[in-house]
Amino acid sequence: MLQVEHLTVAYQALAVLRNVNLTLRHGEKVALVGANGSGKSSLLLHLSGCLTPRAGRILVEGESCIGQPRRAGRKMGLLFQRQECQLLLPSLREELALSLCDSPLDEAARQQQIQQIATTFGLLPLLDRPPHHLSGGEQQRAALATLLITHPALLLLDEPSAALDPQARRTLIHHLNRLNNALLLATHDLDLALQTTQRTLVLCAGRIAAQGETAQILRDEALLEAYGLTLPLSLQARLSGDMVEGNA
Repeated sequence: MLQVEHLTVAYQALAVLRNVNLTLRHGEKVALVGANGSGKSSLLLHLSGCLTPRAGRILVEGESCIGQPRRAGRKMGLLFQRQECQLLLPSLREELALSLCDSPLDEAARQQQIQQIATTFGLLPLLDRPPHHLSGGEQQRAALATLLITHPALLLLDEPSAALDPQARRTLIHHLNRLNNALLLATHDLDLALQTTQRTLVLCAGRIAAQGETAQILRDEALLEAYGLTLPLSLQARLSGDMVEGNA
């Protein structure tokens, strides 16, 4: 459903993305990992149609989305790393209503959808509160709700677990694992990738340097170290426990 061919992005003489090729199938969940400056956020911004690449093709369900944020917005949703950049209206209810502005539904049906998505994400008591008064976890769920209310085929998430407390992070994992949408998850949180995705792409200096099943890629300590990454904390703890048992 997503096909990216030879995507190249440069700012003046600085190459940010270099000949990126990738595909996502319907419903597939893919992690995008890499060190700081590897190009993860730039890739998501170009896939979403917010920015225009120097060269290459981006097709979503067969349609080009290059430089077409409105068309792209009908097919995918982008979650920014900082939700305060995404939630700008006086109330969460208005944010959700804005997401439905292009919907053919009448007002009663729109309000029903708002109630349903708010219930799903535990936001019903918060609908009339200003988004900037919500906690980090509540803002996270609110931003996801504004995307999912339009039923996008593809979700692009940029560091969705950043600054979340453990409970909010567990809630995020719960919601991501319930999704039927295709998902491209850019993250430094390799445990999140391990718990929510099937396939992982490793980005280095704007290129896809490695890819494979998430469980395989994120257990390969030598590969991760080569690209400035470390084993997920859950695997580090398991290895430490195995070493203690082996020395006992």
